[in-house]
Amino acid sequence: MKTEEGERLASAYLVKPDDIQVVRIKDREVNLNRLHLSRRDTRGTRR
Repeated sequence: MKTEEGERLASAYLVKPDDIQVVRIKDREVNLNRLHLSRRDTRGTRR
């Protein structure tokens, strides 16, 4: 299983819940405290 790899990648994107940061990515505002953001960024695009 790739759980260790996934945990390492997810932890790279973690911020504290009270430390919400809004960043603009491709003309969109994204909250950096969302965990699914890190998952989506490391999965690649599906068409």
